Amino acid sequence: MLKTIFLGFFILMFVNINAQKKVECKKGAISVDGKEIAEFDGKGGAFSSSRRIWVLSPVTKDTLLVVHQITNFLDNPLIEEDYLFRADIYDVEKSSFYVKNPAGWGFVKEAKVLSLFFADDLPLLIEDGKLSASAIKTFKEQFGYNFQQLKNYIKQVEDSVKAGKLVYRDKSLPLQFVPAQKTIVSRLYTITPPNDYTMYYIKQGGIIIGALQKAVKDGSFPEAYYHIYRAVEKFTIGGTNVTFIPISYTGAAPKAGNPLIKAQLYSYADKQTYKIGDGNYNSLETLISNYLIQKDLL
Repeated sequence: MLKTIFLGFFILMFVNINAQKKVECKKGAISVDGKEIAEFDGKGGAFSSSRRIWVLSPVTKDTLLVVHQITNFLDNPLIEEDYLFRADIYDVEKSSFYVKNPAGWGFVKEAKVLSLFFADDLPLLIEDGKLSASAIKTFKEQFGYNFQQLKNYIKQVEDSVKAGKLVYRDKSLPLQFVPAQKTIVSRLYTITPPNDYTMYYIKQGGIIIGALQKAVKDGSFPEAYYHIYRAVEKFTIGGTNVTFIPISYTGAAPKAGNPLIKAQLYSYADKQTYKIGDGNYNSLETLISNYLIQKDLL
């Protein structure tokens, strides 16, 4: 009896393994178990801002779906700048869904991009040269990325910038920038690690009023980047606790070896750029912070 049970188990396991589909994306074709189910063609290189990959029916040559590579510029440092892939489905509803660029992939070739949508462990989006409505529904629910939800999180942060109260302290006292862990600022969305930077608490009279994220690159083409965050009473967005909200960004690059620049900052509060005066490109934190304090933003 026991032998019969084990034999039946191994037979079922063997059948299951051999029943699994093998999906491949290569040489302009998507195939399942060696049978072509679609063709693909692309426009724009891996670094192009308008990259597109068309997936076509192998028989009618009709467009079934188009994959767009989109850069994730959302004007908010809580969201790491990167890119996503959006699939526009050429069905009756003309629907779309997103997937993340996997960590460590970087910019990749068309076939590898399509492997995010067509792979052994994913619902098969195309069957008999046509889109599968049920597979698309399953894919969206289980593997799609909710990009609209991310935008909603951004709006919550922006609303908090406008409505948030400043930390009470004596504004006449000098500022202090105290080294801190990078994790003091909670990220809402991260595909790849951010560029190397240093994080500081911004203190005034010994009270934490904000945080500074600073990155400086020296060499032949020096530059510096600053993000200033305001300290707020803890609130939650999408399960993430937020205690610092972004209020401004500054990018600085000197010319002809002269470290002095005419500094500007971008305000997330009103989405405006302001000239804030002259300063050394790699030590603008005091200039920026004092300007934001004068504007009642920090």
